Amino acid sequence: MKTCVIIALLFAAASAQSGGKCPDYEGDIVQNFDLDSYVGAWYEIYRLPAPFEYESKCVNAFYTPYTSERGPYLKVNNSDQVGNKVSSRIGLAAQADPTADNGALYVSFNSTYYPLDPTPNYNILNTDYNTWSLVYTCRQVTPFIKVEFSWILSRTLSLTDEQTAPLFAEMATLGVHQSQYHKTSQQDCIQYQ
Repeated sequence: MKTCVIIALLFAAASAQSGGKCPDYEGDIVQNFDLDSYVGAWYEIYRLPAPFEYESKCVNAFYTPYTSERGPYLKVNNSDQVGNKVSSRIGLAAQADPTADNGALYVSFNSTYYPLDPTPNYNILNTDYNTWSLVYTCRQVTPFIKVEFSWILSRTLSLTDEQTAPLFAEMATLGVHQSQYHKTSQQDCIQYQ
């Protein structure tokens, strides 16, 4: 048990963690989510610190439609650059509960795309599908520590302050402030050349 607590604390320390409880954001998740309209390229403009993106720049995801016997999905090709090395990961994104018709997605880059408990880990709180998307998730690691992940994404390599201001304001209502975000560099990207 002591080892589990230490591992949870180390994970939380490397993430956007803080004390307290996760906010109730279920009602903030996009309703009538259109999976087909989310298809295409998304570039990461801001993020909360995440251990799997440490020192990453040029972070982007490309979503393509995918259908199987389990229903419609999005194939995800995530790529990023650390130094001069470009990495790419292939995964799937699906609505965690297809009957809910909302932007609560389960994204997996593991070989097992259909977990027994597909708890949403990529919640789209706001998107216009054409310009920007606001993604958030929060996990309660211990009764007193929460781990939060959030991304502000764009269809282009940048967003203006006027475009991001309402997204930061929306996150502030959940207790996540602009000063917690890291601006993702989209400069000198090998994969865009």
